[in-house]
Amino acid sequence: MPTNQGGTTTMTDKDTSALIETLKATNEELLKQVALLTEQVRLTVKMTRTCPRITEIITYKRRKQVGRKQDILASLPGEQVHYRLDDFTCPDCRHELKEIGVFCARQELLYVPAKVKRIDHIQHSYKCQHCSDEAPADKIIKAPAYRQEKDLRRMGLPLDHKTASNWHIKVCEYYLFSFIRTIIFKKMSKLNVDNT
Repeated sequence: MPTNQGGTTTMTDKDTSALIETLKATNEELLKQVALLTEQVRLTVKMTRTCPRITEIITYKRRKQVGRKQDILASLPGEQVHYRLDDFTCPDCRHELKEIGVFCARQELLYVPAKVKRIDHIQHSYKCQHCSDEAPADKIIKAPAYRQEKDLRRMGLPLDHKTASNWHIKVCEYYLFSFIRTIIFKKMSKLNVDNT
C-alpha cells in the first residue's frame, strides 16, 4: 500500500509488482481487442472490394389505380348540403324560374376525431322558361384542341397537338389582341387580369 510521507508517495516493492501485474493483464486484454478490431476491419475492406454493390433498376412504370378515390369516398357515410336560390324569379323578366337539374358540385372529407364522413355539396340549376326560349344561340364553338385534331385527322389532315396549339396562339395574336386593344383599352382606364 502506498504511504504518504511529507507530500511524497512511496510504494513498496510488493505494491509495485502488483500494480505491474494488473497493468500487464489490462494491456494484454487491450491488445486482444485491438487484434480483433484490426481483423474485423481487414475483413470488411476485403468484402467491399470483392462484392460489387447491387442496385435494382426499375424499367417499368406503375399503373395508376383508376377509381380508387371514388371507391374510398363511396364507402364512407355521406351527408348532403343543398344550395338553393332564395328567390325563384328571373332577374331579367321577373318570371318564375323552374328547376332543371341537380349535380354534385364537389365532395369533401370532414375529419372529426374518431369519425370520418363525406359531405356532398349539391348545386341546383334553374332556368327561366320565358327567357331561355328567346336566348340567342351561342356563337362560340366549344371544341377542345384534341377534338379538333381528331376531326381534321378523320378528314385526312394529320395534325399534331403542337401545331394546333400554335394555330390557337396565332389566332389570338392576329385577331383577339387587336380587338382587346381597340375596344377594351379605349373604354376602360384600368384592366384587371388573373393569370392563374
